[in-house]
Amino acid sequence: MNKNLSVLCATAHFLIPIFSLGYPEETTIFISHMLPNPRTLIALLARGLGENNELSPEQMIKGVETRTVLQWALEKNSYATARPISPLKKSSQIQRVVWLEKTWKGKVQKDAVKMELVSLSKLVAYIFVDVDEVVESLKKYLPNIENITERDLKLALQITQTIGKSEGLATPILVDVFKRENFKVEGVKGTLNTYCPLEWIEHFNQGLKEDMLIHIRLMKKHVARPEEIKKYRRERLPFILPLSFERGIFKPKETEVVLKSGFTIVKLPDKGKAALPLQFIRCD
Repeated sequence: MNKNLSVLCATAHFLIPIFSLGYPEETTIFISHMLPNPRTLIALLARGLGENNELSPEQMIKGVETRTVLQWALEKNSYATARPISPLKKSSQIQRVVWLEKTWKGKVQKDAVKMELVSLSKLVAYIFVDVDEVVESLKKYLPNIENITERDLKLALQITQTIGKSEGLATPILVDVFKRENFKVEGVKGTLNTYCPLEWIEHFNQGLKEDMLIHIRLMKKHVARPEEIKKYRRERLPFILPLSFERGIFKPKETEVVLKSGFTIVKLPDKGKAALPLQFIRCD
């Protein structure tokens, strides 16, 4: 077995009482994802790395915002997933919003917006990062970042304050980083307690299906430059979520799966079970 020692798994256990992660094209009805999508989780890491390196998100580097550069470098060299460790529930609220006309004429138009909110107690995020490839991608734009260490990843997630359009703060209560040798490769058949792209799965029992916003590593398109990332922010794929629906409550439920060839279940020391492409962790 060949190991890619550059691949690390940054994980964070969050207390997150309420959040909303809507679909970008919705206007007056904001339909929230059940769990934070892969792109959002990677954005948490990108934001933290930027802050810890004292990089302003709006700072322009070769015509591109720093936050876009960090997001692009991480998205193209990472996979992200999450698992709930408490029941969750969707609810909705009506918000009164005032829209101003583009040409100000002293007139306003009032409108109502319905927003879905997801409430739960605890959530675990997993971000698998090929740190060597991330650094290589950043060199052209941020030459001062020569390396990304386990400590960098931990600090980046420790400063997380919100996830989505949150009315309550997200509090990281446990942050850790697992090295590649800590990933136990289980094979194509077993159970998952994190969400997984449907196209990786040959067969599954249990679990709920939902379209989720994805990061560029999951896209078939090649996004060669950070400025191209904005073109694909609405890309979605169907995922299987480790949840069951019982009497109006969504409860954590492990999903029995058979993955397609080229993918494997990996088990982590904190009992997380996720799916990954074999090529990413370079296992034979």
